[in-house]
Amino acid sequence: MDIKLLSIIIPTKDRYEYLIPFLKLLKSFNSKKFDVIIQDNSPNNDEFLNYLGVEQDVRIKYFHTKENLSVIDNCDLAVSNATGKFICFMGDDDGVLPQIIETCEWLDKNNIDSAYFNKAHYIWPDLSGKYSFSNNPGTLTFSKPKNNVVPIDVSNQFKKVLRKGCTDMLKLPRLYHGIVRKEVLDLVKEKANSYFPGPSPDMANSIALANHLRKAVYIDFPIVITGAGVKSTSGQGAKHEHKGSLENKPFLPKNTSSEWSAFVPKYWSGPTIWAESALKSMERSDIKEVDNFNYSYLYASCLVFNPDYKKTIKSTIRVYCSELKTSTFIFKTKIKINIIRIHFIRAMHLVKNLLTKYGITFLSKEKQSNIIDINNAVDALQERFKDLDLFYDK
Repeated sequence: MDIKLLSIIIPTKDRYEYLIPFLKLLKSFNSKKFDVIIQDNSPNNDEFLNYLGVEQDVRIKYFHTKENLSVIDNCDLAVSNATGKFICFMGDDDGVLPQIIETCEWLDKNNIDSAYFNKAHYIWPDLSGKYSFSNNPGTLTFSKPKNNVVPIDVSNQFKKVLRKGCTDMLKLPRLYHGIVRKEVLDLVKEKANSYFPGPSPDMANSIALANHLRKAVYIDFPIVITGAGVKSTSGQGAKHEHKGSLENKPFLPKNTSSEWSAFVPKYWSGPTIWAESALKSMERSDIKEVDNFNYSYLYASCLVFNPDYKKTIKSTIRVYCSELKTSTFIFKTKIKINIIRIHFIRAMHLVKNLLTKYGITFLSKEKQSNIIDINNAVDALQERFKDLDLFYDK
């Protein structure tokens, strides 16, 4: 078997308008050390089969399942079909720089299991109007990179994520938008019977990885570009559609609602699905730190970002206090303190977005407009940093 240095996996469904430009980008990479795993769950893939018939490339491995799968099942299949020494999980509206190959060579040479990046962010032109993050579709935003490598204290990051009720991944190593050694991922699967042991693949995998990683790094360079299109989860968040009932969500595992944790407010949203995924991942991975999970921060996040579910949230708080025999007054005081903290952080983000909207960026940020697709975004970054010696050349 021809084992590649890197397998880039792209689970996808009904989003060929993003996937095809991404594949055009990957096909332009002058390297035979990687392959691309397309795990497609689209009901009708005629359009993509026509594309593959014209745009042939032996590095592209295409797998299609017609019957509806949960996102978790589709992602599990993608990793199972990957044979690279390292795996990178990208969305179909995302992008990567060609330097990802040299990055994997450097990781392998230095016996590093995982890398996470200072990502660039691209808003696709279809995410327009009042719903886009800064009212600027076709915008690429990125931090001026320090171009250095910082070791990640996985245990410390894990504790920080727990203190935020698993509503934020911080710099916890991850497969989604990151790179992980395949043999470490196989340890996750062996322990939890899934590479993604929870209803949301990004958080579930990241939590499970924390139990197995020996050496991980944060690389302050935008090897990865996260995309936000109108059909993506990020796009749903921008349109305030990333919330609702757990029922009739075919992308969730079938047992999500019936096995939902008693202390997590029972509705679908960013904070709740990440918290539930973290708890399920810890349970299935036999991670004991679950007692350090900060429910007061989770409830505060839910109250700030999903006030229309206030009744459900307050009911869950009562269950939590009753079951754990916790002082309701003290616990609600903790929630109020966290609400103040979250409002402050949110206000800072809103100010930054307003400034970005009018072309004002902070010294550490840069923005380029009129970017038509992910290929154009990569070209812009390559041109911007063409004179920079990257971390692996130092």
